[in-house]
Amino acid sequence: MEFSYFLPVNIQFGWNKVDNIADFAAPYGKKALIVTGRTSAKKSGLYDRVVAKLDAAHIGHVLFDQVDANPLTTTALDGAALAKSENCDMVIAIGGGSIMDCAKGIAFMAVNEGDINDYIFNRKVSDNALPLIVIPTTCGTGSEGNGFGVLTNPETGDKKSLRCNAIVPKVSIVDPA
Repeated sequence: MEFSYFLPVNIQFGWNKVDNIADFAAPYGKKALIVTGRTSAKKSGLYDRVVAKLDAAHIGHVLFDQVDANPLTTTALDGAALAKSENCDMVIAIGGGSIMDCAKGIAFMAVNEGDINDYIFNRKVSDNALPLIVIPTTCGTGSEGNGFGVLTNPETGDKKSLRCNAIVPKVSIVDPA
């Protein structure tokens, strides 16, 4: 039996490491789409903390807070449309596995044309996506360290993953605080 495994992931771990978000984001552009769920990133204060650091560094941002548990392909497409219309250079995800997975679909479809399901089922292939920075708020999914984004097609109920190296996060900020 043989195999090789190569997956470079930039995990930045440390207490209050999220306060360095602007340093991590700056190399990727001047405007971020921030992807969250509907409430917890705001209630915890983490969203405001990230926004304050981006504002201080003059990095623009727009919020997409429509992600639910078991994110839908259609939600990813809605987020991608917003990223395109707002000319976002990058995607920043704040949340658990569902948020990070949907952000991967958003980052991917913001620069690829057509139906996301064609990419999920390998009828089409691309290795392009907007740069993605993730700030996981839960443990266990591993989405901060891989190139898989699990999405559900609301028409068919298929729960499958978009898979490519382009959606491996450029930076994963793992902050135990």
